[in-house]
Amino acid sequence: MDAAISLLLFSAAVISMQVPVEKSLSDLYVLQREDDLLKIWGREARFDGVEMLSDFKFVFPKSGGFVDAGGNVLWISGNAEACKNILVSEAFFLDENLKRTSLRVGVCLDRAA
Repeated sequence: MDAAISLLLFSAAVISMQVPVEKSLSDLYVLQREDDLLKIWGREARFDGVEMLSDFKFVFPKSGGFVDAGGNVLWISGNAEACKNILVSEAFFLDENLKRTSLRVGVCLDRAA
């Protein structure tokens, strides 16, 4: 009787285990790099579009995407229609006058490195 119960429990445990799905970690890697850019821009607290584009191209040299600083969207290597799969990160920052600035960075995953 004990052997049957043990076998039943073992069978239930084996059946309940699922094989992990193989997934690429490239999306997570892109999100981490986007987050790094947002942290750096937030620390500098100077949202210069030209400098932000330069930073984007340094971090994502083979990718297109966009940088949005307070509603001013700057596209890198194309536009939204050209990219079918884009990954976006967003952060909000307050200046010394408590004025809220929204920063967004998006990377086109079709060409992400």
